Amino acid sequence: MRFNWFPWKFIIRRIARSHGLLDPVLLLSQFNKFAQPSEVAAPVELLRASLVLHARGLLNARTIQTNLDWIWPFWVQRQFDPMDAAFVPRSYTLTHVNLSHRNWTAVGFPDCDAFPIVDPRGMVTPFLDGWSLDGWILSEDGSELLPGRVDEVNQQVVYDPDRWVVETEVSQSGLRLKTAAQVLLRAGDDRYLPIIERAVEMASPTGQWPEAIHPRTLGGCQGDGQHIWAAAEWVMMLRNMMVREEEDRLVLLQGIPKEWLCSGGEIIFGPVHTAFGTLRIRLFPVEGEFALHWDAEWREDPPILEICLPGYEKRAVNGGRTRTVSLIRSTPHH
Repeated sequence: MRFNWFPWKFIIRRIARSHGLLDPVLLLSQFNKFAQPSEVAAPVELLRASLVLHARGLLNARTIQTNLDWIWPFWVQRQFDPMDAAFVPRSYTLTHVNLSHRNWTAVGFPDCDAFPIVDPRGMVTPFLDGWSLDGWILSEDGSELLPGRVDEVNQQVVYDPDRWVVETEVSQSGLRLKTAAQVLLRAGDDRYLPIIERAVEMASPTGQWPEAIHPRTLGGCQGDGQHIWAAAEWVMMLRNMMVREEEDRLVLLQGIPKEWLCSGGEIIFGPVHTAFGTLRIRLFPVEGEFALHWDAEWREDPPILEICLPGYEKRAVNGGRTRTVSLIRSTPHH
């Protein structure tokens, strides 16, 4: 390698010694004497994971111990409390990480890469190594319910063929909070429709939504009364119901509710701009069934068009510039 000549070890030693640290090169060489000869001095994956973990722990050390009056997650409340059995002395600890309450519950879905987790008090981390979402109650008389500070909690996993939910119920000072964490697939999951209908009910007369909606009054409680981001997300959701981009293909009609097909009318959508080009689709009835016609202007080679109309057999066709495809009703499985 062209960088082998560079005196890495010498520079690392000088930097470490100038800061009063042990020689890391010598330290690793001494470690190797305790084990059988190996191709690697240390597992790179673990080193990388530890670097990320302790980088966050360093931020925690700068923030948590000087602001213990803040509302912190459950593990912080326990691990930083000298009267708790999970207390970890930290006077000589450079980083502060979760060492005592790592029994989080996964709320994943089979064959799904998403890995949300729920902590013992119901706080949800939707994305791996991402932010967390917690809920509290503060009443008008000053009483409060903070799940991270409650001693007793009822948490259970509700599982049946249709759902996998982690339910957490917390009670204190006459207040009660029940949360449910559940994964809904963004495609191929019929449970999306009640969520859409609920969002429609909460829309303003102008067809807009506030930035945040109060769970009790169902009115706006934060930010803009007619939030442009919320409207944009609604438009994008409708677009994805009709045309959704997936790597090398376009998925068509997968989000159409079956009720829309009962009227027997046409559904026209487009022109819609995609990474592959511009597409216009038309779904129309033919002798009790449906057919799909599209006109497209592709930038390069036509992508694969995956037709997923609910109640009809899935079809994957090579998308030409213009084409009409007859759809076949799927046979119910018994």
